[in-house]
Amino acid sequence: MDGDGISAVSIGEFFFLSVVLVARLIISFFSLPPPPPSGFRAYKSTGGAPDRKLCGEKVWFAFHRSLMYLTVGFTIVGFILIM
Repeated sequence: MDGDGISAVSIGEFFFLSVVLVARLIISFFSLPPPPPSGFRAYKSTGGAPDRKLCGEKVWFAFHRSLMYLTVGFTIVGFILIM
């Protein structure tokens, strides 16, 4: 055991834990119900407020783009915090 309280994990233990994690992810992916359709899909398909624009794009697309930027930003922050 190191002085910082983190113990080394053998390759066998790491492989076993990786297999367990992947198995749990696959089981949860196929056992959970799909999410309900959101109101944004209905807003987009009905052409909700087609004359409204935000930053030169339709409102639903501007909102979608902002969510994608947030996703990328949070992913980068997560990687930095893990390291």
